[in-house]
Amino acid sequence: MHVVFAVGQEPIPGYRLTEEMEASAFYRLWKVKTPDGSTKLWKVIDMVVGNAAIETRSLGLLVQLRHDNLNTLTNFWQLDDGRLLVVETDVPVMTLRDRLQLCQKEGNPGISLDEAADYLEQAAAGLDFLNSPVHQFQGQQVAIYHRALRPDCLLLFNGSAQKTCKVSDFGLAKPVAEQNAQHSQGLAHYDYDPPEFFEGQTAPTSDQYSLAIVYYELRTGRLPFSGTMLEQLQARLSDTPKLDEITETERVALRKALSREPSKRWENCTAFAKGLRTGQIQDAAAPSMQQVPTPASVLDEHPPVAEPPPEVSRPSEPIAPSPRPTPAPPAPRSSERTSPLTPSSPISRDSGTLPPVRTRTPAPRESDFEAPEDRPAASRPVSAEAVVASLRGNRSSGNKAVAAEKAKAFRKQLEATTGKSNDVPIIWVIVILVGVAAASYYLINVFFPPAVTGG
Repeated sequence: MHVVFAVGQEPIPGYRLTEEMEASAFYRLWKVKTPDGSTKLWKVIDMVVGNAAIETRSLGLLVQLRHDNLNTLTNFWQLDDGRLLVVETDVPVMTLRDRLQLCQKEGNPGISLDEAADYLEQAAAGLDFLNSPVHQFQGQQVAIYHRALRPDCLLLFNGSAQKTCKVSDFGLAKPVAEQNAQHSQGLAHYDYDPPEFFEGQTAPTSDQYSLAIVYYELRTGRLPFSGTMLEQLQARLSDTPKLDEITETERVALRKALSREPSKRWENCTAFAKGLRTGQIQDAAAPSMQQVPTPASVLDEHPPVAEPPPEVSRPSEPIAPSPRPTPAPPAPRSSERTSPLTPSSPISRDSGTLPPVRTRTPAPRESDFEAPEDRPAASRPVSAEAVVASLRGNRSSGNKAVAAEKAKAFRKQLEATTGKSNDVPIIWVIVILVGVAAASYYLINVFFPPAVTGG
């Protein structure tokens, strides 16, 4: 049965649509009057377009979540023979992006330090609860990674004394039983994604990385990584964010939160939020979010102590130096490649030296730059192929138009960098062949017109 969404309609008996707040290719936001007279927010998701962008099997878990800083789901329905998914939450006063725009209209670059830090501390408390492995799901305790943080999903509500900030929009939230899990949703929000997403991985501190980008944007109105997609990726991998227009205390906290390696970030989001005010990099104790040290990190923390060199007994009398052997004359140049272990180049016993070996340094191959399979995923270098693969994965998540534009922009940047393009020669060959055929047909008809026969 087809369901109509319009003002005044009741897609579900007792729930009347009062106002459409936002619409996109993947979802629509509606204010709804519920049977008890309260106002709720509906997010209507087209499952045909965005089926891969949301995990419906996690909805039962998300409905059970309760925290003062999470705008969790209060109900959900599937309508129109499963084609539409409706999730219900509370209605906020505004988003943090709305608050940023209001501050910019007043002539400020962004939100003030105290106000932004207050919002971040509240969001951090909700994220730490979400990321802690204390949630029951399919018979085991799991943590939940948000994976889609941005200013639009941090909402403000009227509290008793001040506005309360809550984390919302759990469309990409993923329950995980292990600290390091696969990230299979592609690059959903490229400007806020941590670098491990490009490698198909996620970590307990991935949401912290996105939260750090959100904080810098709220304070300055700009992102810490700018430029083309390739330039932003290189800045992420080289730990070179642009952290201007903020205090040194904030920069110290943000540099740690934006570390390339997930294990080098703050222990949790609350420690990061406190570091923004103090500038101290000591992590607060949080056993539930503690990283398991890898052998590499253990070696870094406890470097091996070098053993003293063995003592060498000195002779009582100096030993006369032996005469230096006369070097053998160089072998004649040859076009053939020789080896020191073949009969054609024997070792000279008189001189004690090897004849010169003609070798050529082979050209580097693409496989020479590939990381071994047994290396940790977080330490593998990200190649252009990995970025394109992630963008292709994003197409399957429902963001086809966005992914296509990002893939096209990245391909242009890659071609401009390498100076190579496999499509241009083929296109020119086709254009030339079509032009030659058209010209030949025209000349034949001009100089050799077909004969006209009478009936």
